[in-house]
Amino acid sequence: FVRTSFGKGNMTMVVRFMAGLTKFQSQDDMEAVIAFQKKGRRKLVESLHWLFEAHDPGLVHKCMGDREWTLELHQVTLDPFDCYVLGYCIANSRQPWNILLQSCSINKECVKMLVMVEKESAFHYIKTMNLDGNEELGDEGAIV
Repeated sequence: FVRTSFGKGNMTMVVRFMAGLTKFQSQDDMEAVIAFQKKGRRKLVESLHWLFEAHDPGLVHKCMGDREWTLELHQVTLDPFDCYVLGYCIANSRQPWNILLQSCSINKECVKMLVMVEKESAFHYIKTMNLDGNEELGDEGAIV
């Protein structure tokens, strides 16, 4: 029923919405969701959306743990909201990150969304960021 009732991508939006309504009772609940979703790079982005939808910076920090992260999303198409969510999770994890976003079709707006999230700045936690192969950025993308 679900697959035939929703167009491609619409079910993803429903799941994100439902995750936002869910109040995870513990870190273990959220970690179980993330573990389930870690079966591919696009699935990892969806896990970060679920974490974002919880609207709990403390939960983000707990779920990400005290360690350095490397996020490799080579050739995963990211839109500005994906980048905003990624920035939110980076900023609230308060841990160092290496971000590999080669050929992700991101533009200058995406990079801005990634490094500055509301009052928090993910920029302070990004150790390295590789943006090779994102032609839409051009030379001015490196300045962002």
